[in-house]
Amino acid sequence: MTKIERKWAKSLLKAILSLKGKKTLVLSTENDTSSITVSEDGKVGSSRWSEDIFLALVEKGVQTEGSLLIRSSNEKGGVLYGVILGRGGLRTLSVAQLGRLFFKTYGEGEVKNVTLGQLKVDLIS
Repeated sequence: MTKIERKWAKSLLKAILSLKGKKTLVLSTENDTSSITVSEDGKVGSSRWSEDIFLALVEKGVQTEGSLLIRSSNEKGGVLYGVILGRGGLRTLSVAQLGRLFFKTYGEGEVKNVTLGQLKVDLIS
């Protein structure tokens, strides 16, 4: 992988860690889907390699293609964020884009205690 993919991966992780509450991440690349949890205090996954594995999968997704769903949980419910990976970068889904995908998949009756949000990612220099 190149330096730019590593920068995008680290920038995405930094944005995820800035979210409040426990996070559940579902990362899909061209031939793999992984689920990783991030604790409220910022611990990624359950092993000492979880963060490195997450970064490597994001790098692969940035280079090829992939997607990431993030659910940040709190006492009031949760916030759902979406990210598209590929073409040498990443793009966060707007609330409207995420809503269209979410409602198309789950229907309007399934939305309880879930807010849709747009993740802000700044490229680390």
